[in-house]
Amino acid sequence: MYAQNPFCDNKGNSNAGKLMNFTSNILSNKGEGCSFRFVLWDPANFGWASYTRIEITVDGVDYGSFTLPWGTPSDEVIKLLPSGEVQFSWVGGFNHATNCFEFYNSSNELIYESPWPYGIPDGVFFTYQNECCLPLTGFEGTYIPEANQVNLSWTAPKSVDLKGFDIYRNNMLIDHVAPTTKFYYDNTAGLPEGDYKYCVLPVYPFSCTFEEECYETFIPNSINNYSSGIRIYPNPANRELNIESKALSIESVEIYDVYGRKHESRKHESTSGIIVLNISFLAHGVYFVRLTDGQNYYIQRFIKY
Repeated sequence: MYAQNPFCDNKGNSNAGKLMNFTSNILSNKGEGCSFRFVLWDPANFGWASYTRIEITVDGVDYGSFTLPWGTPSDEVIKLLPSGEVQFSWVGGFNHATNCFEFYNSSNELIYESPWPYGIPDGVFFTYQNECCLPLTGFEGTYIPEANQVNLSWTAPKSVDLKGFDIYRNNMLIDHVAPTTKFYYDNTAGLPEGDYKYCVLPVYPFSCTFEEECYETFIPNSINNYSSGIRIYPNPANRELNIESKALSIESVEIYDVYGRKHESRKHESTSGIIVLNISFLAHGVYFVRLTDGQNYYIQRFIKY
């Protein structure tokens, strides 16, 4: 990505309007933290004197400064700043117009360019209200029936303003976790049977609007083991899976993968009490068979090879 440099474009200098390659800083910093990209330009190659600089404060707190050394025609500076009122001040005497600069916010929007041909006197020359709402990324959810557990994971946004994450189950807040948290585990034992939606939202000290990052799954009302006369074989299985029940009358059979997604299955009941499931359509991996006798649910893991 290339951008036409507008700095000092009326000075008649041969360096004015030079094409500058901003690819590395634009792509690596866009949307990462409350970042500002400062592009400094010196078409006359005079450099900034050691006593001249641009100082930065956020809500009155000093966040450092930057300068352009002698003999440096161009430079780029990346700084992460918290949300609040950001003020930029010129220090060190009147800035002659051949020293120019542009400021870009974390969305790579141009928010300021130095005026030509007037220059900048000492003091605050630009104020910007910085509010950086960054969503989480890499969100994933899984349901492990045999463990009675929903697992959630995500990558936290790189923001100094992040206060933590709110965890929602079916639109109800169930927990708040620290900003360093990357995983959350919910014990589903005792939950009523039904469809469940889990969402994770980053929390900031100001109002933000995000698209929901959510995971949905079905959770049964109870899970028993197979000590009650139910036998599943072979395991691992390839084309067919046999379910033998001598003590219970099985009404329905379902197959779920490790992500809680239900897969279709074909069921054949015989007079011998054996249900034969065709599993040839399944991809290789770990699955769960969910059986019900009308009152209870029984879940067993098997491997499709």
